[in-house]
Amino acid sequence: MTPSVETSSRPERRKPHGGRPIRIALLGAGVVGGGVLRLLRDNAAAFAERVGVPIEVVRVLVRDERKARAVALDPGLVTKREADVES
Repeated sequence: MTPSVETSSRPERRKPHGGRPIRIALLGAGVVGGGVLRLLRDNAAAFAERVGVPIEVVRVLVRDERKARAVALDPGLVTKREADVES
């Protein structure tokens, strides 16, 4: 039997990056990358609460920028240049 944990007894989470969002780039938006994007979008509030700051997708590297995707992407995030996701 697992003991119950009261929310008041949990330690306060530290905010990584001084409270700024965690910025990520994805390599691909196919089956796996699209699934990750969908999970991040659909669960953004839960992730932000758990991590302590929002998670922000800033770039998505793809082979073909014009290809139709299963998940909607902001065209400003999509790139086919590897240099755009470095740093």
